[in-house]
Amino acid sequence: MIESSFGQILEPPSDPDLQPATPPQRTPAQLAEYYFELESEARAFLLPDEVPWFDMWHTHPDWEGDGNRSAQDRERHLKVGRVIFERVLEQAAKRTVLIQVWYVIDPHDSAQDSVYAHTRNPNHDNFPYTFVGVRWDAEVPPLIRSVFAGSEYDIGRSDDRWTLYWVRPTAAA
Repeated sequence: MIESSFGQILEPPSDPDLQPATPPQRTPAQLAEYYFELESEARAFLLPDEVPWFDMWHTHPDWEGDGNRSAQDRERHLKVGRVIFERVLEQAAKRTVLIQVWYVIDPHDSAQDSVYAHTRNPNHDNFPYTFVGVRWDAEVPPLIRSVFAGSEYDIGRSDDRWTLYWVRPTAAA
């Protein structure tokens, strides 16, 4: 276990593919433009509609790891992720097929945070996703709790290979 801004977490295995993304260097003006575009894209996010099913489809709110720069950047990216998560939930509710939606937060690397959409699919018999190993009664770090305040979400923690936090609509139980 290591100490992080999320509290005590299990560190990923020592593997070059699992090292945190190094955020690009940006000037203050570039950062302002980056966040303006990122937040605009999140508010306009559209779930792909060209396919009739999803097999663990996901998107990353922070593709380049800018949230790894500071605690403030991490919080800002979590908020962008929440906007995308809620957009996907809204769009999923309008579809004729049942779509599971959840958000995975990797406290070690912001670039690995992902919003998932999942349905019955021809690839695997893996619907509904059962969240094996996720403890829904685990302590939630203040940073995540502040971004996902309210009772409409279940927030869990898994410590399989490394620590992950999971967010799903409360009705998903």
